[in-house]
Amino acid sequence: MASSVAQTSGVPLTTAAGNPRQKLLSEPVYTNILSSVIRLEDILHDAGYNQLFATGSDSTFGGYNTYVAQYDNDELFDANTAKEGGFLPREPKGPWGVEDCLLFPVVKDKVRELAEKDAPFAVTAYTIDTHSYEHGFRCENCDPSIKDDFAASVECSNRIVSDFVHWLENEPYGDDTVVIVVGDHLADIRAKQLRWSDDGYVRTTYNCFVHAQKTPVNRYNRTFTTVDMFPTTLSALGVTIDGDRLGLGTDLFSATPTLCEEMGKDEFVEQVQMRSYYYNAHFWQPIDLPRNVYNSHT
Repeated sequence: MASSVAQTSGVPLTTAAGNPRQKLLSEPVYTNILSSVIRLEDILHDAGYNQLFATGSDSTFGGYNTYVAQYDNDELFDANTAKEGGFLPREPKGPWGVEDCLLFPVVKDKVRELAEKDAPFAVTAYTIDTHSYEHGFRCENCDPSIKDDFAASVECSNRIVSDFVHWLENEPYGDDTVVIVVGDHLADIRAKQLRWSDDGYVRTTYNCFVHAQKTPVNRYNRTFTTVDMFPTTLSALGVTIDGDRLGLGTDLFSATPTLCEEMGKDEFVEQVQMRSYYYNAHFWQPIDLPRNVYNSHT
């Protein structure tokens, strides 16, 4: 959830005490998470986009259902929606709900529906089978020759995502659709087949931009964090960002250094975890603020 917020708003998801590691679920019930923060969804809504948020899990986990699909023309599709609406050919078997092999065919159908409307669209779809805490979920499509469940789930999920991207590119609107593949956090490597010796390799979350409307000034050796994905996503759509920054994020297509590059990783992490009066007063509010008042708080 913290990664979702950072990637779509450019600010960290912290508690009122300023501790981003404290579980959100231990906080009081919030009817809207960071309701006064301008998010990617708000900006795309103002630009006329219809939006879909699809996840195979129960969207109430981590309060995701209170963060997205806040407009009438936006849709949230989750495990509950899938079961109640008869979208699936069989009962899901995944520990989190709807496994990837069942979710993405539904996403394809919904993308077709959105594309038929006279408006641009944005779709956010989550994979779930590679969640490493459960050692990965081996679905019916996983390669039986791969003995380790986590390694099998990674290979299988890769095929599902790759198939989806190639399918999208072959659709009539494919060339005009920006595709962003990005991880939310590193996996806790448990699979024996995915281990490697300590040779100095630095693991990072995967990110890939397809059909971006801009070319990065520097493709390599950038130091950045999840908050930088917010302005970078908009920049990939062709948006011009004054000063190359939104929230704490920096447009990675630009030459402007990220805060992490300016301050160094350790200082950046230390600063982010400090208590912020502004954050608590304007963002972290246990009240139900309508989305149309967010401009008065910035």
